[in-house]
Amino acid sequence: MQVPELTDNDAINLFTIEDSLYVATETNYLRRVDVKTLDTCEKVDLNKLVGINLSSSHTCRDAKGVYYTLGTSLLSGGKYHIITIPFSPSGKAKDVIPKTSILTNIPSSWYSNVSYYHSFGMSENYIVFIEQPLVINGLKLLTANVKGKSLRECMDWHSNEQNKFIVIEKSTGNIIPVKYKSVKSFFLFHHINTYEENNQLIVDVIAYDGPGIIDALYLKKLRSSEMDISDPARGRRFVLPLPQQSRDIATGCNLVTLDSKATAEKDGDTVYLKPEDLSEPGYELPTINQQNFGKKYRYYYCSGMYDPGPFRNSVREVQFVGSPGSSVEDDGILLAAVTDVRKDEPDFLIVLDATTFKEIARAEVTIHIPNIRENVVENVTQGLTSDTTA
Repeated sequence: MQVPELTDNDAINLFTIEDSLYVATETNYLRRVDVKTLDTCEKVDLNKLVGINLSSSHTCRDAKGVYYTLGTSLLSGGKYHIITIPFSPSGKAKDVIPKTSILTNIPSSWYSNVSYYHSFGMSENYIVFIEQPLVINGLKLLTANVKGKSLRECMDWHSNEQNKFIVIEKSTGNIIPVKYKSVKSFFLFHHINTYEENNQLIVDVIAYDGPGIIDALYLKKLRSSEMDISDPARGRRFVLPLPQQSRDIATGCNLVTLDSKATAEKDGDTVYLKPEDLSEPGYELPTINQQNFGKKYRYYYCSGMYDPGPFRNSVREVQFVGSPGSSVEDDGILLAAVTDVRKDEPDFLIVLDATTFKEIARAEVTIHIPNIRENVVENVTQGLTSDTTA
C-alpha cells in the first residue's frame, strides 16, 4: 500500500516547542514560523522521524516539559502511536525535534481502517485516546489520487459501533488492560480536559451524535450561510474507573463514585460508559485556564452558535489569559477574534472579563480575519515558553 502524499498546508493549530513556533494540520508535517516576521521556515516531516502518516492537530505538554502527540501509520494494517518530544535543557527546539520517539503502539480495531481523530486527553499520569467509529477507509485512500477523491470522501461512519476509550500510562507506555466503550457512538473533535480523582479518570469532551458537522463546514455552505446545526455539540463528561485488572471490577453496578451523573457499568469483559451532559447544545472550541490542565477544574470556555447563519458574525476559539500571579481559576480575561461579514463592518478582537463576561475592550482591524481557525492567538497570550493543549 502506498499512501498518497498529503498536504503540508498547515492551517489548523499553532503551538510552541521550546523556543520555536510551529503550525500543524492533521498530516505528518509541521512547519516552523518565524515569530518576528511570520515567514514560513523549515518543514518537519514526522514520517521520517517516527514513521507516521497522520497526526493530531493538538499537542499536550506535561509539567516536566515533555511534549506528547498522537500519530497514525497506515501501513501494515494501521496503528496509532503515542509520540513524545523530550524536554530540552537548552530550551532549543532544534535540540529535541530529532529526538522525537514513539512511547507506545496501539493497534487499530479494524484491519484496513483507522479512526479519525483531532485531539486526545491527558492527565497527570494517563493519556486517553478515543477511537471513534468515523474511520479512514484504507482501500478508498489507496485509490484517492487516481479517482480525485478528498480525504473526507475516504471516511466511513459506523454508527452501530461504540467509541473505545484507550488509556495509556505515561510513565511506561503500557495500555491499561480494561476495555472501555461508550454505550452510544458519538463524534468529537476536541477534548476539554482530563484529570484523575479517587482512582477514576474524568474525561471531558465536546461531543456530537454524528460526524455531520464535517460536511456542514464545506466552504460553499459557509459562503452561502447554510450552517446545519441540527446536531449541535455539547460538553459531555465520561468517568472511567481505574483498577489495574478488568477482573477487579465488580459487575452489575455503577462504578462511578464521584458526584456525577455519568455511569460506568461492567458487562462481560467491558466497562460501558454513559456520559453526563455538561452544557446545553451549541458549543465548540473549548479552552480552559492552562494552570488547571490535567487537573480538577470548574470552568471551561467555548464559542456558541445559535443563529441559523453564524458565518455572518462568527466568534472563533476563545483564549483565557490569567491575571499574573493569581491562583483563582477564572481570574483573567478572554480573547476572541470575531468576523463580521456585514458591509463596512470591521472584524475585531474582543476582550472580556473572564468572571463577569463584560466587555473590557475591542481592537478593530481593517482586514478580514479568516473564519474557522483555532488557536491563532494562543501563543501570543501565553508566551513562547508555554504549551498548547488538546
